[in-house]
Amino acid sequence: MNTLKNISLLFIAALFFASCSKNNNEEADIQPQFANIEITNVEDGQTFVIDQENTVNTKLYTPNGYYNNAVLVFTHEETGEVISFDLIGKVPTNEGQKELNFTTKFTPKTEGFYQIHAQFEYVGESQGIIKSEDLTISTGAFLPTN
Repeated sequence: MNTLKNISLLFIAALFFASCSKNNNEEADIQPQFANIEITNVEDGQTFVIDQENTVNTKLYTPNGYYNNAVLVFTHEETGEVISFDLIGKVPTNEGQKELNFTTKFTPKTEGFYQIHAQFEYVGESQGIIKSEDLTISTGAFLPTN
């Protein structure tokens, strides 16, 4: 009877230690469980020259690696005109890749102030459009100084 009791206590202790070590490993592997996108190389208030090509870089994160329609959106502050550019990047080769880098090129044609943000359609447990922080940029023609 004593032997059976000791074996039971040993079994319970082993289960307890196994569950504790499993929880510690899971905590170390925790990643954010929300989708997001950010513009990485443009600052709020930045100015771009008309007729000069520019590149915008973004970083997209999804917990499951799935997304649709990643775009960069420009909204002219005075007219409300909206222009969007597809964000282009390497197509994931492994299923579930979570962090993706995208770029797009644009050439401003009109002077003014624009609100820009990057966005994508998140395909996960809850679906919706994920947007980056809005940045205000300006475009203009600059004359060289003598």
